[in-house]
Amino acid sequence: MQRVIRICAAALTLLLLPRPGLPQEPPGATAADEREERPYELFAGYSALRESGHLLQGWTGTAVANVNHWFAIAADFDGHYGSIQEEGERVQVREHGFTIGPHFALPNRSRFTPFAFVLFGVAHESRRVAELVETATSFAADFGGGVDLHLNDRVSLRLIQVDGSYTRFEGQSLTSPRFSAGLVFHFGKPR
Repeated sequence: MQRVIRICAAALTLLLLPRPGLPQEPPGATAADEREERPYELFAGYSALRESGHLLQGWTGTAVANVNHWFAIAADFDGHYGSIQEEGERVQVREHGFTIGPHFALPNRSRFTPFAFVLFGVAHESRRVAELVETATSFAADFGGGVDLHLNDRVSLRLIQVDGSYTRFEGQSLTSPRFSAGLVFHFGKPR
């Protein structure tokens, strides 16, 4: 967990540093002025969660409200599913999460937009063995980032999103890598 926090802190620091070598912009202009900026984003995509050596596959969706060209508030929803072998028995796993928090982007003059986020919320897990179902709800956090490829003023391709998905089910802390990719839809009146 500490390593994930250090990596996220380093990524945020890099995002907030001045960008040497880029020409200075006129007063009142921003790098985002190169294209119309829309106030809202909706990401939908495939997600893979590597938890305790097992691969759970599913979906993820993120709603983003941009405060300005580099800072936003994001709400992430995800679901991961799989069948794993535990103590000789087949266990069906379903895990859903909801997290919310700050989202930072590095707008620039290229078609690529790197971003980072720190989100906190809850996760719910159910495990089915034969007819027995156990459920648990836990604190959850997602720390990570990725890169979007701007296709046009309404759509971007999320090339990769990587984060550490932290949960604490039944007193056991676990940080699992999560990988996602998909489409980002930009909407709202351009500003």
